[in-house]
Amino acid sequence: MSPVLLVQRLVRAGLTPRAIERKCGFSRSKVSRLIEGNASLTAAERDTLEEFAAGVLPPAAMASPHHERCAPRYGR
Repeated sequence: MSPVLLVQRLVRAGLTPRAIERKCGFSRSKVSRLIEGNASLTAAERDTLEEFAAGVLPPAAMASPHHERCAPRYGR
């Protein structure tokens, strides 16, 4: 799942950007840019974020959304 979606779901779950920053070790500006959808993460940062999100979010929220799993169907 994309890190942008993970951070947005964590924020919607009630975590503050400050809490995400502390738990994952990101800078405040990186978290705010991730919420806006304008930042990217390294592989290590992505792993840290996914581990943290897996501990906080329910398993169903960790699944990729339908539009990311399936190819678009045209001409329907």
